[in-house]
Amino acid sequence: MSGPGGSPSGRPQPARPPQRDSFGIQIGRPPRPAPPIPGAKGPKGPLKIWRFRWKPGPDRTGFQSFANFTGKALIWAGLVILGFAGYQLWGTNIAEARAQDRLVDEFSELVGPTSTVPDGADPTAPTTTTPPPLVLPGGAVARIEIPKLGVDKIVVSGVSVADLKEGPGHYISTPLPGEPGNAAIAGHRTTYGAPFYSLDELVIGDQILVTTRAGKFTYVMDREAQIVSPRNADVIGPTAENRLTLTTCHPRYSDAKRLIVTAVLQGSPVPAGTTVQQAPPGTEQDGLGGEGLPDPASTVATGVPASTTAPSTSDSTPADTVETTTTVAGPAFEESSEDAIAGDSSKRLPALLWAAAAATFWAFGWAIGRFTHWGIGALVVVGPFAACLWMAYVNLALWLPGNI
Repeated sequence: MSGPGGSPSGRPQPARPPQRDSFGIQIGRPPRPAPPIPGAKGPKGPLKIWRFRWKPGPDRTGFQSFANFTGKALIWAGLVILGFAGYQLWGTNIAEARAQDRLVDEFSELVGPTSTVPDGADPTAPTTTTPPPLVLPGGAVARIEIPKLGVDKIVVSGVSVADLKEGPGHYISTPLPGEPGNAAIAGHRTTYGAPFYSLDELVIGDQILVTTRAGKFTYVMDREAQIVSPRNADVIGPTAENRLTLTTCHPRYSDAKRLIVTAVLQGSPVPAGTTVQQAPPGTEQDGLGGEGLPDPASTVATGVPASTTAPSTSDSTPADTVETTTTVAGPAFEESSEDAIAGDSSKRLPALLWAAAAATFWAFGWAIGRFTHWGIGALVVVGPFAACLWMAYVNLALWLPGNI
């Protein structure tokens, strides 16, 4: 019978010497950790760009902390700028699609049953039973279809920044499509739905269909597309032929030049001034949207419908046309058009206020994450921050020059 010491005699047994391998290392015992080396740094964890630590750590100098803070701030600034570029290219399409949905209903009301053509009557004679309605800047005036490009958009009155963000815009100094003279329409090429993105793919013989309150008109491209200066207003000036001129920026993502496509009307035009009357700009929106050319109506205040400014082919000569064009694009107009390509300056303050609100929510979320967990801070402010940033993008896009 063994004693309390584990031996038959009850005496404690002497400790056995530890077993060692052939190298003298004890078997069955974990190795001792190496003593810390003075000045050595431990393993680095994952990069946390959401944590800004200005106070130097025990192993970080003041300059290193400043560089770390600056680097992370630049990363966030780059993400915000990248987000604005994404909004310009894709987010603006959402705003344009919503505007087009509204304009479709507005245009349907405009082209309602307002005229009748008796049997045997001249289809070119005025048939409206009511005076032409007055359309304000940004209102629907026509519908343009380009079968080859799959374009089907509502055309608004005017070519300001606010007008072109809703769809192609009609130069109110030119006659409406279907009327005598040179009707001109401008449109974006890479933003706000990009209705004229592939305009350079049109060739001679391609059709452009335009529907107005007076009916549906077919234009056929009869000339090669041309590239002109943004200040060249001659291409949208009066012509003896009944034409349609489309303008957009060139090349894509730049406003250095203008791409011009022109087509000739098939059939007879309707009398001038019988479609709609367009209110002159200056009251609600001002400034070119970046895709167009200088519109004489932006500097010539008049209450007369723009379609009546087109010269009649019966009492005008080519010499008169050249003289009119020269007068429109004179020095006074060139001086005023320098400010026309600028964005809407009234959107500057809203853009800055929304940006400040977004920055405030971001700082609030950072503070929450700093003292709790970054996921909690992000969950609390992600909604308000995204909404404020979106509104800042919207107003910033209108404030900056419309050049794409």
